[in-house]
Amino acid sequence: MKKKTKEKDFLAKELGEKLRISREKLGLTQKQLAEKMPEKIDYTYIGKIERGEIMPSVKMLKRISRGMNIPLDFFFQRESLVELLGLLPEDIRDIVKDSDKIAFLREVQQLEKQDVCLVTEIIRILNKHRASYYETYLPSTKHASGLVAEKRGPYKRRHKKSGK
Repeated sequence: MKKKTKEKDFLAKELGEKLRISREKLGLTQKQLAEKMPEKIDYTYIGKIERGEIMPSVKMLKRISRGMNIPLDFFFQRESLVELLGLLPEDIRDIVKDSDKIAFLREVQQLEKQDVCLVTEIIRILNKHRASYYETYLPSTKHASGLVAEKRGPYKRRHKKSGK
């Protein structure tokens, strides 16, 4: 009986450590992670898991994995998320940190193949239009894309002052 308890304690600590490291790698606090969960849980529960004080159920691990956008089996693998993220290209790592982009990708995943091509083309046109807009209408300050732009609201045209 004591052997099973030790094994369970070891597994709880290992799972908790993986959860903590991956949560920190994603730049989330325990409270932020709790708020991202499909079904909200108290952030103190996450702390208890991370410290190895409790062994979460598989159902809870599934909820946590969805909230963190990682596969459920991650908690049962030997590699850490830090190692797995290190294998990803820089641009993918940046996307993983942005919950809006992850939500967008989840929606894209549900599209038909021909629709993906259409959405991709729409995004290209949007980016081209934005770059053209900043070059044409807002030439006085730097923009994140490296272009120079005035500090005005997006897509507002400059009007010449009339002599009135």
